[in-house]
Amino acid sequence: MTSPAMLAQKIIPEAPENPGLRPTITCGALVGPCDSFTTERVPFLIRANFCRSDIFLLTDLTTSIELVYSFTMLLTSALFFITSLTQVISFPSPTPKWLERRTGVTPSLSGPAVDMTSGEGGTYPRINYLSDGSIIGAFTAFIGGDNVLTVTQSTDGGGSWTTIGTAVAAPSNITDLDNPFPFQLPSGRILLACRNHNFINGTLPHVYTQYRIDVFSSDDCGVTWSYLSTPAQQVARTVNNGLWEPFMRVDGNGTLQIFYSQEVAADDQNQMMQTSIDGGATWSKRSLVIGHDVIARDGMIGIATMSGSTLIAVFESVPPNGTFTVNAVTSYDDGYTWTDRRLVYSPTGTDNNAGAPQVVNVGGTLCVSFMTDEDTQEHMWITGAGSKLVTGTDGQNWGNKIEVFEPQANWPGILALDDESMLYVVDATGAKAQKIVLM
Repeated sequence: MTSPAMLAQKIIPEAPENPGLRPTITCGALVGPCDSFTTERVPFLIRANFCRSDIFLLTDLTTSIELVYSFTMLLTSALFFITSLTQVISFPSPTPKWLERRTGVTPSLSGPAVDMTSGEGGTYPRINYLSDGSIIGAFTAFIGGDNVLTVTQSTDGGGSWTTIGTAVAAPSNITDLDNPFPFQLPSGRILLACRNHNFINGTLPHVYTQYRIDVFSSDDCGVTWSYLSTPAQQVARTVNNGLWEPFMRVDGNGTLQIFYSQEVAADDQNQMMQTSIDGGATWSKRSLVIGHDVIARDGMIGIATMSGSTLIAVFESVPPNGTFTVNAVTSYDDGYTWTDRRLVYSPTGTDNNAGAPQVVNVGGTLCVSFMTDEDTQEHMWITGAGSKLVTGTDGQNWGNKIEVFEPQANWPGILALDDESMLYVVDATGAKAQKIVLM
């Protein structure tokens, strides 16, 4: 490639010989972002600064040179030089972080894990942002014989938490109330979706009588709550037909989407979706979006935006008589149809499991949380499971695995804090939050 000096010499011809004077043309290395252009006249030269580097252009040599090279030609040549230089040399320019696609980004724990529960314990933590920049969290606590969907808040990026309310509580001996998922609508109203099942008193394992996905709402930043709607419900049958693990998001047109798992049989489970155009008060009919083409238990869905209306969904899956793995699909229409089913993570060892995934986009790096018993190999899933993380940039290839919480650590969730860090939450003897940075 033609160097800047060669280009300058080609564009601005060398002046005729002048005794004792032979100007030269030099160009320093271009480094850093191109954010400045200044000129300074010095004897026989114009000193131009591009991108914090000096480029010297011949001018004002002697009266005899000016007779040969008119001011007009010098000016035209200088302008042509500047234009041509930008075509020959690729000046670096800042790239918006949200457009970056990092490779080889390594996650690392930052600081200690923080209790989210004010000492109350709790399981299945999930977190999301509020419009004021704070983080709202929810988890299932067990207090006074009740399952209590407890709401908590952090105003310092997950460094500390304060319990602010209770979304709903129900007797533990007849109610399977769990899987809370908090989400704020553009209107400011906060929703909390959950499973809310009934079973026959005293049965273990539970003999279910009713399955429901319920939604509750709060208009005072999560302090008080009221029942809003039931997107899905069905009477329990003798065969498995449960409803589990809701996840909510809003598409690019402002339509609320809710995804959840629906059992078809003991060895078959699909991912369903419904939509709402009135903030969750009423819902469309169910649509089967993932799992129609396989016999497997697909569950625990999590979704992140890759770019525009292109989404990635992760979920656990186990075929008949198999073990759990983490899988993914892609949507190119903002979550309405999904394709390209593929493996994200298969546990090491033999007959081990990996499941309960969630996914988040951290400045262009896709991060997937999950739990696995590959280190303990107890083969009594979920006993012996710890929580881990892998990263990738294209939704196809994954690596940089780290352990975030050692066993026992269940049901991890994840949230991007900024373009270089995330908050990882999990039930590790109670709901806890751990900051992770990408290096």
